[in-house]
Amino acid sequence: MNDPGREERRGTPASVAPAPQRRTVFDLELEASVCVARARPTVAALAEMGKGTLVPLEEMPNDLVELRVGDQVVARGTLEEMEDGSDRLALRLVEVFDGATA
Repeated sequence: MNDPGREERRGTPASVAPAPQRRTVFDLELEASVCVARARPTVAALAEMGKGTLVPLEEMPNDLVELRVGDQVVARGTLEEMEDGSDRLALRLVEVFDGATA
């Protein structure tokens, strides 16, 4: 049988696609969140809230905040303003956990 494309498949291709780069688990991006404070209002208190309502929080102003990945606390730190003048917040790590639950 004569297959016109057979020679092309068996021969050396004119251009070879580059091999895909190997990625490791360390290349994956994760979404991390910073938990600043918690509140535990009642349903009645929620129903009464409006613009200007102050919601009492459990944490104190100088408490460390949590850095979480999923439901795991991976570090704690303090909120600071970025040093580059961008007026953005940053988290300065004070405690970093190595796989143990905080």
